[in-house]
Amino acid sequence: MVGSERRDQLSRLVQEAQTAGDSYQDLADRAIDPVTGATVSKPYLHKLARGQVATAPGPVQLRAIAAALRRPAALVKRAAAEQFLGWVSDEVQGYDDDMRVIVTYAEAMPPAERRRLRATVEAWERARAEER
Repeated sequence: MVGSERRDQLSRLVQEAQTAGDSYQDLADRAIDPVTGATVSKPYLHKLARGQVATAPGPVQLRAIAAALRRPAALVKRAAAEQFLGWVSDEVQGYDDDMRVIVTYAEAMPPAERRRLRATVEAWERARAEER
C-alpha cells in the first residue's frame, strides 16, 4: 500500500461496511463504546466515510466505530493512526490489507481460538500440498 491509500484507511473501513449493505443508520445504531456507552452519530460516520473529518477520533470514538464496523478495536485504531497520523504499526508493516486484517483478528483471539486457527491453516496447507 502506498501514498493516498494509506491516508484513508479508517474512511475506507466505513465505506466498505456501507458498501457491504450497512446503512449509515445501521452503523450508528451499533456505534456504542462498550466501555463508556458513548455513541458516534450517523452524520459523523458519513463525514468519516467521505474523508471530511479533519481530526483523529479519540479512544472512545474509536471503540464505538469498531463496534459499528464489527471489527477488532486494534484494526480500527491502526487505521486511524495511518489516516490521521501517517503512522504504520511496525508489526503489520509490509503486509497487504488482507494480511493486516487477518493478523489483527488473530491477535485479538484468545489463545485457544488462535491454536484452532493455526490448526485449520496447517490442515489447509497439508491438503493443498497433497493436491500437487
